[in-house]
Amino acid sequence: MSPLGLLVLLAVAPPGVQGSAASPQQIIFNCRPEDVSGAGLDCPAQSPCPVFLELNGIDHSASNIVAAGDFHTESATLASVLVSSTDSGKTWTEPFERMPLTTLDHVQFAGTEHGWVSGWSGNALPQHPFLLATTDGGKTWRKLPIGDDIDTGSVAHFRFDSPNVGSLIVDTAGGAHHQLFQTIDGGESWELQREADRPIPMPRTSSPPPEPVWRLHADAAAKAYVIEHHAAQGWKPVARILLAAGTCSE
Repeated sequence: MSPLGLLVLLAVAPPGVQGSAASPQQIIFNCRPEDVSGAGLDCPAQSPCPVFLELNGIDHSASNIVAAGDFHTESATLASVLVSSTDSGKTWTEPFERMPLTTLDHVQFAGTEHGWVSGWSGNALPQHPFLLATTDGGKTWRKLPIGDDIDTGSVAHFRFDSPNVGSLIVDTAGGAHHQLFQTIDGGESWELQREADRPIPMPRTSSPPPEPVWRLHADAAAKAYVIEHHAAQGWKPVARILLAAGTCSE
């Protein structure tokens, strides 16, 4: 479990229930004084700052559903969060530590065991883009830098066409400069292919990517993220995770 917070399961779907969402679950961010100061927050004890969960991407391996995002207040990012479920969304754990002042966004698996999550650190200006990588279906993850000389920017897009071969686009300088990288070793190293001041399209692939079978969206009325699975009957909600994640105060 992450040292920066605790995944709290408020309710779990009854055994055997199919095609129905569990009661809302909640991921708590236990805010510490160093989180407040590190993010430059003004959160007096008499007026705490609400903390929200944001989920940005979701995908699945043979054994895991993996969702990625961050905790933030109205003005600052506090920490990343990576959650996974091996029971179709009934329960969730955190397989990787929360990283301060960091956002995780896109998630992709290629094959049954190899997967990646893109991320970057910083608040006002994205910095130090990276990938998290797994080779065991999402049980464990490693942080992989994209390049030693990329100080600013975020991963705009990435795609792996196999466990080894992938492409990635980094947007830098506030999105005004773009770089295309490619890897042949699963993201362990990247080679710069192209730079431009206009957006660069992702390289074409010989076969279209598979249609997603998991997706998430924010339900404003329920103040929760809804995680849905696509089956023969269409999209069915299987889990709800609350947007509210706690408060921060000095």
